[in-house]
Amino acid sequence: MDLSKFKLNQFKKSFIALSVSSVLPLVPSAAIAADESADEIERVQITGSRIQRTDLESALPVTVISSVDIAKTGLNDIAGVLRQSVFNSAGSNINTGNSTDANHSGSGLRGLGANRTLTLINGRQVAPSSALYGSSTNLNMIPIEAVERIEILRDGASAIYGSNAIAGVVNIILKKDYDGLGFKLHGADTSRGGGSENGFSMSFGQVTDKSSVTLIYEHQYQEGLKGGERDHIDGKVNPRRMSTTTPWGNWRTHEADGEFGPWNPGKECPQENIRDEGEDGKRCTFDFYEGKLYYPERKKDSIFTHFTYNISEELEWYAQSLILRDVTDTAASSIWMTADMAADNPNNPTFGTGNAKDVQVTHRMVGDADRAVQFDTTLIDFNTGFEWVTDAGALAINIGLSREKFHQVTKHYAFKDRFQDAVHDGEYNPLVPGGNATRQTLDNIRHTAYRSGETTSNGISISWAGLSGMELAGGEIGYAIGAEYRKTELADEMDAQSNAGLENGNVVSSFGGDVIGERDYKAAYVEVELPVLDELVVKVASRYDEYSLPDAGELSSSINVRYEASDDLVLRGGFSQGFRVAGLNRLVGDAATGYYNLTDCPDSTCDTQNIPATAIGTPNLKPETSEQFSVGAVWNLAQYTAVTVDYWNIEITDQISRIEPQDVIDLSHANALDGYNPEQIYVNRDADGKLTSVGYGYINMVGAETSGIDIAFNTRFDFEDMGEIRYTLDGSYTFNYDSRANPNQPEYDRVGYVSRAQYRVNSQVTYILDEFSANIAVRYLDRFKGVTNEDEVAGREYDDYASATEVDLGFNYQTDSYGSFTIGARNIFDRVPEVRLERFVGFNTTNHNIYGRTLFADYTIQF
Repeated sequence: MDLSKFKLNQFKKSFIALSVSSVLPLVPSAAIAADESADEIERVQITGSRIQRTDLESALPVTVISSVDIAKTGLNDIAGVLRQSVFNSAGSNINTGNSTDANHSGSGLRGLGANRTLTLINGRQVAPSSALYGSSTNLNMIPIEAVERIEILRDGASAIYGSNAIAGVVNIILKKDYDGLGFKLHGADTSRGGGSENGFSMSFGQVTDKSSVTLIYEHQYQEGLKGGERDHIDGKVNPRRMSTTTPWGNWRTHEADGEFGPWNPGKECPQENIRDEGEDGKRCTFDFYEGKLYYPERKKDSIFTHFTYNISEELEWYAQSLILRDVTDTAASSIWMTADMAADNPNNPTFGTGNAKDVQVTHRMVGDADRAVQFDTTLIDFNTGFEWVTDAGALAINIGLSREKFHQVTKHYAFKDRFQDAVHDGEYNPLVPGGNATRQTLDNIRHTAYRSGETTSNGISISWAGLSGMELAGGEIGYAIGAEYRKTELADEMDAQSNAGLENGNVVSSFGGDVIGERDYKAAYVEVELPVLDELVVKVASRYDEYSLPDAGELSSSINVRYEASDDLVLRGGFSQGFRVAGLNRLVGDAATGYYNLTDCPDSTCDTQNIPATAIGTPNLKPETSEQFSVGAVWNLAQYTAVTVDYWNIEITDQISRIEPQDVIDLSHANALDGYNPEQIYVNRDADGKLTSVGYGYINMVGAETSGIDIAFNTRFDFEDMGEIRYTLDGSYTFNYDSRANPNQPEYDRVGYVSRAQYRVNSQVTYILDEFSANIAVRYLDRFKGVTNEDEVAGREYDDYASATEVDLGFNYQTDSYGSFTIGARNIFDRVPEVRLERFVGFNTTNHNIYGRTLFADYTIQF
């Protein structure tokens, strides 16, 4: 779409080069591109506003990751790319094994989580993650070869984009106007084994005067990484991995006084697995994560198409579709069971001894109930619309239909009563691996669990953007107005036996709780850009969003100022309001019950019990709101050398947080439960005052506050015939993250404690000589404590997490006729996190990875 009909403000070439290079700190070539094309600048739309303009350094801080930068990483998924961002200050939810959402990956900004970071595709929302109850966008469902660039708006943007943009916006721009035929091959493998990758893509496109068509097919495969494939964190060095529920079993006698005798290992337990527990006896141990997946196996296929047709010089019609299927295979730890064995049972180890007694046994059903899980997920996203450009402005209409659907199969859970019956009848011996059971017995005990989920997001939007005809000293006033409507539906259902849960049914490790709900969403917004002076631009925006569930509406406003203090210095600042509504599962979820070890201290004595705790939806949750303040500067130190500094502060009120079962018990002792819904948050006791059940879930808490500073520096040195060197450095430093774990706890600053490093720094050097280029990238993550603030106050001590440094190296050679060759290594020095004994997986999953050195190679050719 040609937008050159809009009247353009004049900017100096050198300043435009500065603007582009400073807004793209991860794209060192951008300044050169801008310098070469400065005579042909037209208005473009950058994330953070719907008003199109020529000045690429806006009043809002935006970082852009180009497709070239993505290719340099050698990564095959968007989640991995965003995980490396310095703005991802508290880590990412990358799909991991042994979880109920292993097919999901998300990324957030400022440590506020993916559900407070709005992720868009081409400026619009797609169906949210079905496996995560629609709480955020699933980054696994975006094909990496279709991505043109990623724009990260590092500022609250609810006044522009609506709910969930409290921490900022990640806008993933997909390719269009591709011309030609291209192929790409990708392969990668780790030097330690496991986690290999391979992929293939084909791109086709044609551009004419009237139309353009782009089609991209992509296939990606990633091998899983299993327990036992990383010796530095396996059960030999991590005692937390050695469980006392084993395939060889453990047993203890029932004594006449109602107590138990000391523990004894099953007779087939390997000697090296037996642990002496003093007065409690000896028990067999087992590395329950051996062979289980740290990271799942994934297969992904996608087809992306984009079509445009110029009906006239002013009117364009477009249509875009994305179809993606992701098959993720993982495995949780095998089911473990407890059963009683009568004294006359031939499998009872006391049978025939002259002192036969009833015994209690524990047993892990390795090989019989391994909880192998497969997620089969499909995204179908289609949107179409018109863009009409006139001398007065531009009209845009978009209709979007989006659905994500998954089906989960778990083999197997187990029926508690049937296991007990099989042990009693001698059909299953829990003191030997596999129980010496027949296939018929196992089929009777085991349960194949099914779970299906679907989210849909269908909507329409309309907007008008243009120049008002009213002049200020700096030029014409620009504006944008628009409205949106969207209907979202969520369904997450389990099979009947699993849905009953262990409390109401018999399936061990099931938790129950279907979620079915829908809501309507309406919004209207206005933006105005005021060029008060040639050097001073003020942008104001307001947006009203209304939801049918919860029945709530919110007006969010923002003001941002950009001041060109000199040819080489731009100052900017802003204030914005934000809000977020609770996910549908938080509002309408059915009761889900699990068993927890909870400590009850009604007086000076404490008693720890394993009791049922039930979570249920809370329809009266209020939206949380936020206020953000930011101020920054962009300074052009020299030609092709710039530094950017931005300070930010975010304060959240009525924060939507989960209160855990133990928190509810502690609040009950403080007589602090009166303000909560007694049907959701409760403690039940029997006539003797003994704890029998607890209700917990999501509530509105006082809030949280965080602040920090972002710094970016980039430069370029041109050595003419000897090539050129480009250098970038990006860092984010968090001053504080103040929050409460529950309403009865004091507020703590979480920075520097578990999972919240104080700062992250990325730097990159690129050397270019004709068709050859080489780059080296360094990523640094600050150390953080192994404890929470509450752990520290309680005197619990865990090892700290050391700082982490990873170095990547890559080379590329572009031939005239035979394509492009890329080879490289991620984490070339094979640095992996040290084992942390307080965590059964041995490392911090949100911040660290254990792949180690990964060698990759890509080949690309275009005709």
